[in-house]
Amino acid sequence: MSIQASNAKIAVVAATFLAEVDAHGWLQGLPSVQSHSAFTDDTPPSRHQAFAHLDPTTSYGYNNYVNAAENRVTRTTVDGEENVLHPTMDQCPPIWAGTEGACIMDENGKCIGNVNGQNVTDGGIGVCEYSSLDENGVYQPPTAGAGINTGCCGGWSDMEQFEQTLTEGGQQNTENNLWENGQPALNEKGEERKTVCWTMDYGDHVGNGKHFGIPITNSTLPQSKQAALNVKNYTPELQKQDSFKVYTAGDTVDLSWVSTQLHGGMVEYSIVCDGNESYENFKANRLSFVSECDESDHCGMYNMFPEEFVRPNIISNGKGEKNGQGHWSFVPDTNFNQQSGVRSNAVFRTRSLIPKDLVKERTQCTLGWFWWGKNSQGVFAACSDVIIEPAVSGVRSN
Repeated sequence: MSIQASNAKIAVVAATFLAEVDAHGWLQGLPSVQSHSAFTDDTPPSRHQAFAHLDPTTSYGYNNYVNAAENRVTRTTVDGEENVLHPTMDQCPPIWAGTEGACIMDENGKCIGNVNGQNVTDGGIGVCEYSSLDENGVYQPPTAGAGINTGCCGGWSDMEQFEQTLTEGGQQNTENNLWENGQPALNEKGEERKTVCWTMDYGDHVGNGKHFGIPITNSTLPQSKQAALNVKNYTPELQKQDSFKVYTAGDTVDLSWVSTQLHGGMVEYSIVCDGNESYENFKANRLSFVSECDESDHCGMYNMFPEEFVRPNIISNGKGEKNGQGHWSFVPDTNFNQQSGVRSNAVFRTRSLIPKDLVKERTQCTLGWFWWGKNSQGVFAACSDVIIEPAVSGVRSN
């Protein structure tokens, strides 16, 4: 076998393996021995990865990720029939208008995109079909196409149905030191704390309680509950590793994630510090993206196998967004690979701003990553435990 053929075979095997274990998307924060990138950044390990470190019985760092990377937020069941729901135009501000993440519908219903300064007549690079703004600057719906969906308008859907109840207390499994069989964790108001940080198989979210995205230990404890939901298992003391990234409020951080199958759409990061991991809370605390981050800073879209810079990131335009800043990062659609140049196996690295007033003292917080897919009509989710230090007066962002 030639070297070229051998390399191609390795790439295919690696791509297949990655697709099997992560189900198409995960946070980049791997231990260095497992890193898939030549550069390092500020991305912390996700709870999926941290949990695998805690539980040596797991076979791989993405335990129970298989077939469970997405919450199919646009699907409901009515009398046994699945229905696809789409956001309305008033739920979807024109955050991609004027960027390469959009295209304009012509009079024939054809999507005309602008890629690298050139008009592309077969759909741009595949996120949202837009029509023009009217004379009052109001965004008008497209004349054709199904562009207004999850991937064009991330964050519109209520994900309450996917939230799990966090637990605390219980028994500590002597085999792996994990806390299990806890009671519901309560907030200061006595309400059960919820989390949307774990995904479940979209076909099993109605009624039968199968949540395949939540790691399960090989526990010998009677009636063991899923240890991944116990808040006591996510402390620096128990993990005994440098997995908790420490950020300072007011600083910028470089974060990245990996795709093995481009569903298109858009990505958001957010940080919550009050223990409330509902999506509504994450939604209110999205991090804004910093546009001043280019190839020289290792920001952008990168192909893997081999790793190579493809193009700069596309950040939302801030229209209708908090403080007029972009809080969304564009993900090309795999159907438009020729236009975007981004292959299925890709790394996306961006720079985000930690709000200066986020905390007043050293606080354990949760970093959330959500990828709203266009093709799949679903959302990938992952969370990391981080420490936020209060802003330091007179010290500028890194």
